[in-house]
Amino acid sequence: MVRRLMLYSALFSLLMLLLTPCSYVHSTETIRVPAGGLSYYYFTDLDEGDTIKVRFKVVRGPDITVFICDAENFARYTRGETATVYGIREDCIEASINFPVPHGGTWYVVFDNTDELFTDVIVECEVSAMKTSAPGLNTMMVIIGIAVIAAIAIVVIVVAIVVVKSKRAAPPPTVPLTPPYYQRIFTNYGFTRDK
Repeated sequence: MVRRLMLYSALFSLLMLLLTPCSYVHSTETIRVPAGGLSYYYFTDLDEGDTIKVRFKVVRGPDITVFICDAENFARYTRGETATVYGIREDCIEASINFPVPHGGTWYVVFDNTDELFTDVIVECEVSAMKTSAPGLNTMMVIIGIAVIAAIAIVVIVVAIVVVKSKRAAPPPTVPLTPPYYQRIFTNYGFTRDK
């Protein structure tokens, strides 16, 4: 019974993994960030809670600043205005960022070399975005999850009932006691049986 429960649990977990709506956009490459300039990646149509992941390492040149911002703040930043940025790693040679976006829209990962006027920076970077939500699928996921849990519960209950019924001990067989048996016992103790 324990093996069956483990099997059902594993199948349920696999089903949930297969049905979890997520997509993954990934890029691994070596980029050149020009002296006095910047390079960037962007992701469109991200929703609140989607995650941007960045890993980078400077392989040639000075340190670099890396941050994440939305489209509005990217426009401000490129115009030289004050901008709100997230997950900033200033003057780094190597670092990583794991950032859940606070609201939907287009998001940028910016590699900034504006503080270095004469030296380009070569960076090995890995940039990805994972969408964890898909419109309309969340309700369906809940319904499917409840149905699977209910089916597993029914199977467990049926198996438990069958096991309990099969383990009930049958009453011991009765051996009929015949009169000669009684007579012999009573006779041995000096009693006689009335007729």
